[in-house]
Amino acid sequence: MKKEKIRSIYGYGNGQIDIFFEGYRLLCFNFIYRSDFNSDAEYVKREVENIKNTKTKNWIYILGDGWYIRGVKCF
Repeated sequence: MKKEKIRSIYGYGNGQIDIFFEGYRLLCFNFIYRSDFNSDAEYVKREVENIKNTKTKNWIYILGDGWYIRGVKCF
């Protein structure tokens, strides 16, 4: 499999970041902080599992201490 190189990174100032790869593939996500973030919630467990499926935009990566990264739809 050929590795794709990052072409550009764009931040919106609201926590959303888009990364463009060669071949125009796009990865979009938000950095989020919530003091009440519950990593044991069922929907969080499902979305943490989704990060293994590259076809879904609904994923969460837990950073800890209330911070997490959440995949969002790219427009």
